[in-house]
Formats: sequence, C-alpha cells, structure tokens
Amino acid sequence: MLDAANVYHEVNRPQLAMFDNVEKYLCDVLQGHYDPKKLPPFAMWREELAAIAVGRVGLYQNYD
Repeated sequence: MLDAANVYHEVNRPQLAMFDNVEKYLCDVLQGHYDPKKLPPFAMWREELAAIAVGRVGLYQNYD
C-alpha cells in the first residue's frame, strides 16, 4: 500500500508541486482570506476575464 502511494507521488510530482505553489500563492495574495477547504471563485474570475477581454477589444477598435 505504501509503495503504491510512493509511486503515485513520484508519477504526479509536477502536478503536486504546482498545486502546492498555487495554494501558497493564493494564501499570500489573499492574505489569509483563502480557505483551502473551499474552491476559489473560478466562475467569477472567468466572468471578470471575459469583461476585461471585451474591454480590451473595444480599446483596440477605438485606437484604430
């Protein structure tokens, strides 16, 4: 059983390292307001990104 866990950890080491780095980044950026038991507000971030993209396209069109 322990060997299987070690193999899993070795196979997925890059993904696990990225997860740890993201969690640390979110804790630093959100200054302790990040709860690792809850998922970040991905839907809200996607909506914000879409609004920014639309605004950027509008600015490019006005620039021409």
